[in-house]
Amino acid sequence: MKFVDFTLTFKSLGDQLLVSTPDSGGRAIVEAVLPPFSLEQIELLRAKVELEATKTADSTSFRHVPESETDLMLETRGAELFNALFPDRILEEFRQRYWQAHNDQKGLRIRVLIAKVDQHLGAYPIEVMYSSEAPIGQHLALFGSLT
Repeated sequence: MKFVDFTLTFKSLGDQLLVSTPDSGGRAIVEAVLPPFSLEQIELLRAKVELEATKTADSTSFRHVPESETDLMLETRGAELFNALFPDRILEEFRQRYWQAHNDQKGLRIRVLIAKVDQHLGAYPIEVMYSSEAPIGQHLALFGSLT
């Protein structure tokens, strides 16, 4: 499958994060957001994700419909992470790129770039990001045409 890239760049700026992506014309869309979790919360979430990832493929982890308290927590935290890292203008660009890829019968590849000085941002478990809106309606990592 061929892919259209959607690149997100994260950078710390004091107590905020700068989230940016190039638009279709190559101009940068930059949004300042508050981090959705403290470092301690990130570590707890990452530990939960890693624990769930060690379970068998038949487990209920990361299913489309939450079947347990853990599933619901991962969906809730994933939605919080998605909503924080995809503020309005970036979300609109993401939608446009998704539909462009879909119409061209391609997948959408999300590329995350983090500067070396901000390596701590790599602790965010982006694999649990959850979008409740159509056509995704699930964890991004599980949506077939996203990578």
